[in-house]
Amino acid sequence: MPLLDDGDGLAFECPCAEEAEFLYEEIFVRRSYLQEGVDVPRDGAPTIVDLGANIGLFALLALRLNPSARIVAVEPAPPAFRALERNLSHAPSARCVRLLVRERGGEAALHCFASAPGESTCHPRERRMQRARLASAVRRGGGEGLGRAAGGGGGDEEPSAAVRVRAVTLSSLLEQMGVHAVDLLKVDVEGDELRVLRGISSARWPTIRQVVVEVHDINHRLGSIRSLLRRHGFRVRSLPQHGGVVQGYNMVIPEELRLWYVYATRPSTANSPARTLCPRRRKRARSDHGSSN
Repeated sequence: MPLLDDGDGLAFECPCAEEAEFLYEEIFVRRSYLQEGVDVPRDGAPTIVDLGANIGLFALLALRLNPSARIVAVEPAPPAFRALERNLSHAPSARCVRLLVRERGGEAALHCFASAPGESTCHPRERRMQRARLASAVRRGGGEGLGRAAGGGGGDEEPSAAVRVRAVTLSSLLEQMGVHAVDLLKVDVEGDELRVLRGISSARWPTIRQVVVEVHDINHRLGSIRSLLRRHGFRVRSLPQHGGVVQGYNMVIPEELRLWYVYATRPSTANSPARTLCPRRRKRARSDHGSSN
């Protein structure tokens, strides 16, 4: 498994170096998940829940911003999960969980892709459609520029390996882990984002202080997520994902992909973080998607 180094003291393992470079750019350089008032609390030991943790880059950023942060990193794809455990092995307050989080418990088929483990999904048809849109946009643009396109390079469709993964609701997972309050919930789950949020019980919602969601806006998904978050008392902002060159790295994110970030905060976000996770040991990669899981 490749080991990448960002030249700033961070080294991490990854199944696919090209994808990891894109994710590093999205998470560390552009801070795409930390916008519109959503942030990692710097005081105390905030609890960060990362759904679609992939190889752990967002968790590593949270720990860089607050080394006392308590992390629950959830990733269902086996190759990404192995890297996630290794990348967080140095952090005793981080706990890695290989599960799907959805609106109800059970089991589901997860389709995994060797060249893009961050695109592992329960919705392979949706991924195929995104790949086709991306390939068309890259062809129109001549495929120019350094960097990587969201959703991969837009080439031929790669066969997937389907694995069965146990699914739980977020409410049941947090109860099982003894997490009573969440300072920041990050959701990037390749088409299951609305299902994740619908699986949060009414009693659990008041204990969640900030939410950031990556959304593929099909079937009115963006509007449904915004409405759901507002119903639960959040101030909601949304921004379309867009590419461009930053520090020489060109992120290619065509509008046709309809990818958005949704940021949700509460008026009490500035308060001190909740202190509610029983720590347990965990496991350790770097560099520059348009989605994860």
